[in-house]
Amino acid sequence: QYAHMLQLNLFDWGLKQKAWLNLGTCVQPVEIRTDGGNLFFVVSGKTSLHIISSDGEKKRRMQLKNSSHCLAVLNNRRVALASQGSQEIEVIPY
Repeated sequence: QYAHMLQLNLFDWGLKQKAWLNLGTCVQPVEIRTDGGNLFFVVSGKTSLHIISSDGEKKRRMQLKNSSHCLAVLNNRRVALASQGSQEIEVIPY
């Protein structure tokens, strides 16, 4: 299976590009979620979670136990991650 470059483009409400970030490669569908405020969460089927602020200034990468394909942002500054074919859910604070 071929890997694809994962690039995140951030735009303002007027569709003017604010920032772009290269997040590496991915071979699975990418999932992006927001906390409803200032943060975006990205998983790409690999063992890392990217947390990016809406202006692209703050970027954090968290290492995960398993490759994650499904992401849910929970209240109390936590995210839930699940792997394809697994019944385990990993809940981590951010």
